[in-house]
Amino acid sequence: MRNFASILTFVIAIVVFASSCATLNTQDTKLVDQLKAENRVCSQNLNLFMRENDVLKAENAKYKKENVNLQSRNNLLQSDLNALQTKYKNDITMWNQRYDSLQQKYDVFVKQSDVKLQELDQRNKELEKKMADEIARLN
Repeated sequence: MRNFASILTFVIAIVVFASSCATLNTQDTKLVDQLKAENRVCSQNLNLFMRENDVLKAENAKYKKENVNLQSRNNLLQSDLNALQTKYKNDITMWNQRYDSLQQKYDVFVKQSDVKLQELDQRNKELEKKMADEIARLN
């Protein structure tokens, strides 16, 4: 009897198990198919997004490298500009000093020339007077 009870329990369990595994109705099948289709679309979109992400990462790396190069070039040009501005200021100072020195020398030369011209003019007048006196005496 014990054997019969265990067989009966086993048969009931199989019947309950078999009835619980009943096939899905058509609406459930459509839902499963729709979910599978959505899963395929999402997988394809994921692949596209992953490729696009890789492209964007590469492009971003390229732009970062280009940005670093441009910043280095900008720093180099800025230091060149600063050096040229310093040289320009020094050159302007030097040329202004030379100009001032030449202007002073020119002013001294003009004064000396004026003095020399006055001396020569005075001497010329003296010689003319002396010559006129000599001519008058000889006449």
